[in-house]
Amino acid sequence: MSKMVPIKAGERPYKCHLPECGRAFIQLSNLQQHLRNHDAQVERAKNRPFHCNICGKGFATESSLRTHTSKVGTTAEDGEIEVQISLG
Repeated sequence: MSKMVPIKAGERPYKCHLPECGRAFIQLSNLQQHLRNHDAQVERAKNRPFHCNICGKGFATESSLRTHTSKVGTTAEDGEIEVQISLG
């Protein structure tokens, strides 16, 4: 049996613990779902080690990154595509 806790109008007592997020929720179940989404994002990032140095989006292959970069442009002065690989 769940216990009802009175919440004042506009109050969001369940806050995400990640400093870069800052989201808060009225219901604990919504926070729990939100945290599962963060976990899924972390797992996806592990499988996408090639990151765009322009927008930060990650890709599974260098070829996918190059395709993406050709669409968004490049920041290198000589026109070279810069590849950044995250290993962990």
